[in-house]
Amino acid sequence: MRAPEKRSLSLLTSGQFLAALALLSACTLVLFLLEFRREKIRALEAVESSLTERLYALEHTVASTAGSVTLVRSWAGSILDGDVEARRSPLPGDLAYSPDGDYFELPEPGGTGRRGNILGVGPLEGREHPFYRDLNLILNVSPLLAAAQGYSPAIIHSYLVTNTRLSSTFPYVPASVLIANAAPGGTLRQAFDVFYDPHAGQHLNPRRSSYWTDVYRDRSGEGLMVTYAAPIYADDEHVGLLAADITLAFLERFVEQFAGPPGRFIIANGGAQVLADSGGASR
Repeated sequence: MRAPEKRSLSLLTSGQFLAALALLSACTLVLFLLEFRREKIRALEAVESSLTERLYALEHTVASTAGSVTLVRSWAGSILDGDVEARRSPLPGDLAYSPDGDYFELPEPGGTGRRGNILGVGPLEGREHPFYRDLNLILNVSPLLAAAQGYSPAIIHSYLVTNTRLSSTFPYVPASVLIANAAPGGTLRQAFDVFYDPHAGQHLNPRRSSYWTDVYRDRSGEGLMVTYAAPIYADDEHVGLLAADITLAFLERFVEQFAGPPGRFIIANGGAQVLADSGGASR
């Protein structure tokens, strides 16, 4: 009678062993899934941290660009309102009039000179008051454009354009290049006439708010770009526009530097227009 009891005990022990093995397998699977989940969470946290860092850098770039334009516009407004005393500039003596093109501008800076250009349509003499008011504004704002661009390295061009067809640009762009890009075979006056095209009337907004343009193709060959602009008023008169250009090549470099798992990093504006895509999709 003892042998059958041993066999029964042996069968029971095997059943317990199988049950324990099944439980161990289940526990191992649960531990594996928990570890997989923890690894996934760590990976997502790393992506979130990297994304937050890149977005912070982009936010800083956007804010510094807007801040630069806003600061210069504030100074320009103070000059027009007479709140600050306009400085006497030595630049008018360097302005040279070209009778053939009916425009004036500064000579190109030599060596490593970091100076922008001041140019305008028509002669310097015998003009009406708004012209000299705007010329005084241009001369005083010109040094600030270089400083603004130094504050925000994403800016490739910064400029002030007035309705009297005067302009201060940084870095230096000769009138001949502006004409060739904006009005091939035409005149500087015609180049000024098409300047506001990318702004689509936003510079005349009743609240005088600053704004970002839609993406457009730069006439000087810089490719696709966006512009942050701020209208300038003297009382209720629209005097001109202060603006800074950023190429989309900068945003492309921005998304390329994003360190994350396989995927795509896309930057779009409020109108769902793609500004930069790490997948290289065409805009």
